Amino acid sequence: MTRKVRFILLLGVLLAGYITFAPSDNEIFAQSGTGKCEEFNVEADFCQTIDDENPFWEYAFRVRNRGSLVQIDISHIQEESELDTYLYLIDAGGNIVAENDDRKRGDVTSFIEYPQAAAGVYRVIAGRYGLDEGDTVGDFKLTIRLIPPAELASTEVAYRVTDGGLLDAGYPLFDEPRPKAKWTILAYYGGDNNLEPGLINDFHEFEEAGGSNEDVRIIALLDRSPEYDTSNDDWIGARLYEIQSGTISEDFPPPLSSSEITDLGEINTAYGEALAQFLVWGIRYYPAENYVITLGSHGAGWQGVITDDTAGKDIITVPELRQAFTLALQEAQVQNPDYNKFSFLINDACLMSSVEFFALAKDYFNYALASPEIVVDPAHDMSLFAQYMNENPLNPDFTVVGQDLVEKYIQQDILLRQGSGTEYLTSVVTNLQRFDSLETAVEAFAAVVNAKPEVRSFTIGQARANTYVYTNFANSNTKIDLGSFMQRVIATAPDDTELVDAANKVLEELRNVVVYADAGERVKDRVYYYNVFFPEKSKDFSQDYFYQTPLGEWSRMLRNYFAAVTPKPWTGDSPFHSPIAPKINVVTRYPTEAVSIVNPFYVETETIGRNIAYSDLTVDLLQEDGTTTRMYYRRLLTPDIDENGNFVQVNLWNQGVTAYLQNWSVALPSVTNGTVTNFEYMTIGEDIASIEGRYRLPDSQTWNDVTVTLSFDGIRGGITQRVINKTDGNSALAVIEIPQGAIFQTYKYLVTEDGRVSAVEGNEYEWPQDGISWEFVPAPNGNYNVGFLVTAFGGTTGFIKETVTVDNDTIPVELRADTRPDIGVTIPRLETWTPLALNDVFAVNPEYGNIAVFQTSDPEQSNLFALMFSFPTAILEEAVQTAASYNVFTVIGDPRPIVVDGRDALEFDYVRQTGDVSRSGRAFVVLQEYAPGETFGIVLASESIDGKGDFEAFYPTLRDYAKFFSSLDYEASKTPLWRPERLTGEELYYIPTSWQRVNDPTLEEGVAPSYGMWTRYVPADATENSPFLAMTRYYLISDVDSGVNVLSNIIAGQALVGADSLQIIQNRTYNGRYHTWDATIYRVVRDGLPYIGRSYTTTVYGTTYALWAEAPEDDNTNSVYTEFIETVVDTYKIQIQPPAEPEPETTPES
Repeated sequence: MTRKVRFILLLGVLLAGYITFAPSDNEIFAQSGTGKCEEFNVEADFCQTIDDENPFWEYAFRVRNRGSLVQIDISHIQEESELDTYLYLIDAGGNIVAENDDRKRGDVTSFIEYPQAAAGVYRVIAGRYGLDEGDTVGDFKLTIRLIPPAELASTEVAYRVTDGGLLDAGYPLFDEPRPKAKWTILAYYGGDNNLEPGLINDFHEFEEAGGSNEDVRIIALLDRSPEYDTSNDDWIGARLYEIQSGTISEDFPPPLSSSEITDLGEINTAYGEALAQFLVWGIRYYPAENYVITLGSHGAGWQGVITDDTAGKDIITVPELRQAFTLALQEAQVQNPDYNKFSFLINDACLMSSVEFFALAKDYFNYALASPEIVVDPAHDMSLFAQYMNENPLNPDFTVVGQDLVEKYIQQDILLRQGSGTEYLTSVVTNLQRFDSLETAVEAFAAVVNAKPEVRSFTIGQARANTYVYTNFANSNTKIDLGSFMQRVIATAPDDTELVDAANKVLEELRNVVVYADAGERVKDRVYYYNVFFPEKSKDFSQDYFYQTPLGEWSRMLRNYFAAVTPKPWTGDSPFHSPIAPKINVVTRYPTEAVSIVNPFYVETETIGRNIAYSDLTVDLLQEDGTTTRMYYRRLLTPDIDENGNFVQVNLWNQGVTAYLQNWSVALPSVTNGTVTNFEYMTIGEDIASIEGRYRLPDSQTWNDVTVTLSFDGIRGGITQRVINKTDGNSALAVIEIPQGAIFQTYKYLVTEDGRVSAVEGNEYEWPQDGISWEFVPAPNGNYNVGFLVTAFGGTTGFIKETVTVDNDTIPVELRADTRPDIGVTIPRLETWTPLALNDVFAVNPEYGNIAVFQTSDPEQSNLFALMFSFPTAILEEAVQTAASYNVFTVIGDPRPIVVDGRDALEFDYVRQTGDVSRSGRAFVVLQEYAPGETFGIVLASESIDGKGDFEAFYPTLRDYAKFFSSLDYEASKTPLWRPERLTGEELYYIPTSWQRVNDPTLEEGVAPSYGMWTRYVPADATENSPFLAMTRYYLISDVDSGVNVLSNIIAGQALVGADSLQIIQNRTYNGRYHTWDATIYRVVRDGLPYIGRSYTTTVYGTTYALWAEAPEDDNTNSVYTEFIETVVDTYKIQIQPPAEPEPETTPES
């Protein structure tokens, strides 16, 4: 598609913070002005229409003042517009520095705020989601605002920590500091949010340990919310305490015994100054030889910690933390000039074992306790910690007490609880004295990537696609495990020694900083216990990261990576293996009629694209009002073994073309509170599920976004495990309790034509005492779109859907089924039984080699349905006899004629012996065509272990619901766009099915082409001037000197033949997934007609493989290369073994 840019406006000087135009710009401005703003009668800088002819518009402006804030706002002109907008901000170097899809949940317009902009010219790409590949249309208005530094409020505010400042904040000023203790523990608890009850419990744990004493003082600030808890006289605001001894209580939250020092009133505990004032005051008036600081509230990793709902869900950012810790350390050094760092930092907040946070904390603390994951109540045990400090005031070992705290949290408080979600929880004690080396290693790794970001983008993207993501079970996808990522990098690119060495160095330093760590069984062998920011999609990259993170190279790596993998149709450049949106083709489907739980839907697809991150099967219900609602999705994963020998499911997609057979069981997740039941959209993993929603207290209109995690038994469903609060405006998380009687509202997800979803208000439930539960049940009757949503690195998507009709009437709800399209059979089973799979336990007749037997069984394997086969035959009686011989069973009595699914069949009883186990069964056999005119027997059997199962009870289900169809018709219905091919047997690649192979005329049939002999592929309707792709091989030594010389040989020996002229346009290198290719792009003229040509070479074990393509130079040239030639190159995989090592020379004996 040609570049759809209709005008560029060069924007000049800044007046009153808005865009105006300098006199030198008047000519350009007069030609195109503000677009259609006058026509639409709206006030904006630019107005235009987005449609298929103009899927995006481009504007330029200049930032004259470094440090300016750029705000770009695109919105609809008509309220009812369907236009789904998208904004990109491009710097002078062509880098995407900011982008935005949806302004907020439910609002498909876009807004960018880009702070600290460097001076220079920027471009705005104002378009629709998907740009050229998108499908929404409509009119928009665009406003660009530049706010110079002089008009911005200063981000550096001097915190008031003098006595006067503390007094103004409400802190008492004592005549004399308290006598110096051995230790002062400063606990800062930001409970002005729905964590209020949990933080009261943390406070009480200090009381249970005895509170303050002469050696160990415990000073706390506790901030409370007006909404979530009424215990302890229901006071609100913040109060200061020296914690005193209290009684043990089973209540939650427990009664507090300590008397307040003072009431600070309503303060914003999520502001860095409030933390600084507390720490400085505590150190100044409760001095000690050493200090411990503990922080409790919502945590957000690199974005900060401690939130405050009354203050608008603010959070203490990392720069604010630095300022607060600096002032606190300076205060400690006033008392003791040799004081270097605080001893221990306890983070009772989610996600705070963060590389970015610890890169800051290392400057102020020696050790830290935190989790890279969510933290659940009762969190780290402060009673245990305080008892240890009281017993060891002279020389506490924080590596010892840290280990005790981790073990208590993981092995007792968490893993002994019910629920699969606990298997993902983690905790770690970190030696921050060694964190400098880890930070250096991370930055060095990022620098290696930044040296060649486009070359290494595939490695980074593929590694990211299969890296462990923290809180992924709660639909969070921005914080990855750093060590897991490095392991995946090494596995993805083992030959990139520079990158592998840098990754191994990071792993080495990660091991060095861990003092002690523990985790649930699901993740113990998969994580290194430190999260780092790396969002799954470019649109989730926060510009704030540049200004908050200490990791400068890492932040540049993320920007460079997303820039490398994002399609940029606005550049107008000729494509060369550029990022593209994935395309999907439906090859075939079964059945074509109505589907049900006993006739499930199967669809075979082929995905065409490069750099595929992951793919999802989606199920969307077509509503009567014309909208479409997403009901279900399933990530399509491939079984694999990771670096530690663990069985894992991974995202693994071929480069170029991937064929995939997928299915929908025709069941959907249903949620209930015991009174109200609805079908709901859920995220479902191997052993955990989650649902997004929000809740409010019965007498409140304040909604809180939450993710409810529920157990999953792998088959049916589960119950509520925990509720994870999500703070608006940042990614702060915390585990909370929803009170009984509160209103929980799910989100409903409306589906766009391109397969994405937007959230709107959904169903409401009164929250029961034990939470909600869920289960898979048959889908309600209706029409559905079953889709295939493919996502490339960075977030670019492709989507295709097939409409199916569901009819689950009269079918027992406990049934399910599995289909084998290659055999032509659908076999029912109970929902609690295992899916149909190959059985390698049954005894088979060794005379016939490996014989396939498939089965589905109950959990105890006492009862099963089996799929067996006979010899080729056209006679049912003979099929019974040969099946018995084939599968080693003995037929009891005479077979009985019956009809199954409209086909003649023979029913019979049998017995079989498997080792020491005696089995009995009832079966039937039908004839199935496996080739035109050739049939064999398919045997379906209900079988049980004698004395344990009851095959007769289950047999009617098998007989009544089994279905048969023609596997030959299924195969004939396939319409692939690509087919696999081999040149000589060493190579595997894909060719369009619409292209044909043309061998060298001298090549004998059935003989592989010799070295230097070209094989061509051309369109089936090719003419003399049609595009072509040719292939051959060369021995380097015998034919040419190097792979680069092969390119010259192609140009000189092939492309120049009959040429009027030939011009080399560019020499390039393409780092494909399977091979690195040297490429030459040229323009040649023959008989007055221009062609664009490319030649590629790659060398493997001394053989150079060469590809050569040409296409007429016209409007279709780019599409020929992007849609055909480049896909073939992407798929080209050489499958040969390395040459054997030469035998060592031996010295003959004398």
